[in-house]
Amino acid sequence: MKTDYQTLLNHPRWKTKRRKILTRDQFKCAWCDNDQNLKVHHRQYHFIISQNRHQEPWNYPDKYLITLCDSCHKEGHKTYQIPTYKI
Repeated sequence: MKTDYQTLLNHPRWKTKRRKILTRDQFKCAWCDNDQNLKVHHRQYHFIISQNRHQEPWNYPDKYLITLCDSCHKEGHKTYQIPTYKI
C-alpha cells in the first residue's frame, strides 16, 4: 500500500493541491516556521465505505492539510495518531 500511496503523491492533482497548501501556509512549517524540507500533512484520513478505499490525498478539504517541515512531520507522527474516519 505504501507504494500505491507514493504513486498518488506523484499525481499531478496532488502536486497542485500540495502547492496550494504550501502557498496558503507561506512556504513555512506551521509549527516552527522552518522553510526547508516541507511536507503537506493530512490531519486525518477518510475511508470511503461504499468504495472500500481511502480517499485520494488531493480530495481532502484544505482545513485537513497542514504544512510541516520534515522534522516536525516526523515528530507529529510519533506524538499523534492520525484518525481515520469512515465516510
